[in-house]
Amino acid sequence: SSLLNRTGVSSTGSSGVGSSYSSSSRASALAKSRSSHLLGLPKDSETSEDDSSKNADATPTFPAPAGTLVVPTTIGSIHRSQYLKKQHLLLQIGSRGSEPGNFTWPRGVAVGPDNSIVVADSSNHRVQIFDQNARYIKEFGSYGSGQGEFDCLAGVAVNRIGQYIIADRYNHRIQVFDPSGMFLRSFGSQGSGDGR
Repeated sequence: SSLLNRTGVSSTGSSGVGSSYSSSSRASALAKSRSSHLLGLPKDSETSEDDSSKNADATPTFPAPAGTLVVPTTIGSIHRSQYLKKQHLLLQIGSRGSEPGNFTWPRGVAVGPDNSIVVADSSNHRVQIFDQNARYIKEFGSYGSGQGEFDCLAGVAVNRIGQYIIADRYNHRIQVFDPSGMFLRSFGSQGSGDGR
């Protein structure tokens, strides 16, 4: 016979009072089903024919050799041994000084669309650019308040077309340079109002 137990869940058993599938098991299964549905995940018994296409740009699904971890990146895949090198020094550039390739209070680092390394060399009042292997390429800027001059750089960014955006701290402005390091424009001034 079938009876409703105290929680309102129907249970069937030989004695008519319970079954081997308890109300707590049902509640757990129901909660799992609901949470899976809320997260957009298929239920355990469901599969979707487009599941494999949903992962096109994420973790690779192709078979890899046993013991190989493949990490997707924008420039290809990284082997497990490289991935495990996290928290190990991979690259060091320069030391204290004002010669090309050295720094005095570097305040910002950015990576260009060509994987160049761009450093805001704050107290040397310049921007230095290195290739992806840390070889010095060029620098631009000098001390001053004119176009293309800096008074302690506070940060650097590179946009997707390779323009350098520099925070010029004590000149209270942002300067923008083309990929060759030529001044394009500046904006901002000292103050607390909008654009200052």
